[in-house]
Amino acid sequence: MSSFSCCWLWFLAGLAAGWLLWQLFDKLFRRNGDEAGARWKRDLDGANSKLSSLQSDLNAAGGKTTKLQSEFDAYKTSSSKLQLDLDAANSNATKMRAELDAANAALKARTDDATRTSADTADLRAKLSLAESQVKTTGAAAAVAGVLATAGAFGFVPQKAGEDDLIIIEGIGPKIKELLMADGIKTFRALADAPITRVQGILEAAGPNFRLANPGSWARQAQMCAQGDWAALRKYQDELNAGVAPDAPKA
Repeated sequence: MSSFSCCWLWFLAGLAAGWLLWQLFDKLFRRNGDEAGARWKRDLDGANSKLSSLQSDLNAAGGKTTKLQSEFDAYKTSSSKLQLDLDAANSNATKMRAELDAANAALKARTDDATRTSADTADLRAKLSLAESQVKTTGAAAAVAGVLATAGAFGFVPQKAGEDDLIIIEGIGPKIKELLMADGIKTFRALADAPITRVQGILEAAGPNFRLANPGSWARQAQMCAQGDWAALRKYQDELNAGVAPDAPKA
């Protein structure tokens, strides 16, 4: 074989080897590189999306924390005022108790005195009765003030006496309140004790606009109001949707 033919064969072999190496490089690096770049971009976009979601959750948590702090500060302020009112009421009650004890001692001494007239004794007994009445009234006023202040700290404003404000119950509006009160349900205790069939009967009798109301949670809310458990009521109402518990059966 001539040297020219030999060189020619080596030249062709070199071309073939170069072509194969080029194909291998193109497949392993350039093409896969594009796919890897796209994959990395997808991963980066996914990470950015997750980061944005986490930032949104963090912002929402910060807003809720600020709101809770504000409510807590308001509660502390209300509690401080309530404590001052209670201290004043206790001081007044202590003073009246001392006066009552003094009146009792005076009554006993005068009762033992045979020369004391019946008119004087009657007058002393009247003063004693008045002092006892004032002590009871002061204690009751302090208890009512405590209930109102505690309720106000949680955003509720119950009425002081007589008819309760049933609108505090989530799911009860002014119209439904009028229906219940017209049927004799005027207090939280009355609503807590009323059978649900009675409440449903009142709503059905009022017409189709009231039949959609769901009174399933009203008795439980009214029980908390009657007991003055405003913290539990607020927590329970946060779980409700228009007065309906999440696990309540659909009508």
